[in-house]
Amino acid sequence: MTDAARDRRELHQALADQLGERPADTLMAHLPDQPTPDFATRDDLLANTIMLRGEMAELRSELRGEMAELRSELRGEMAELKVSLQRFVVTTILAGNTALAVLIITAFGVITGLS
Repeated sequence: MTDAARDRRELHQALADQLGERPADTLMAHLPDQPTPDFATRDDLLANTIMLRGEMAELRSELRGEMAELRSELRGEMAELKVSLQRFVVTTILAGNTALAVLIITAFGVITGLS
């Protein structure tokens, strides 16, 4: 029997003496069977925090760049739409004025008997 197994059995017996067999079994079921080197230390957590903050800063920088690019594209498209809308409005006004002038000339001709 290994030292770890013996230590686990002694711990279980001490828990059983104090808490009873069922609570001791429950508690032992939640403890790892083998000592593990995978527990995170404060230094591990600090290193991960620093790494994550660096990655977040990089992503934030990329996102800001992409947003600036999209903003620039949107402004360009809006300027194009503005010019297109201005042309449409001017064309519509000219067509309306032309139609109005034709109607006035026709009405004037009808009234004066020129037609």
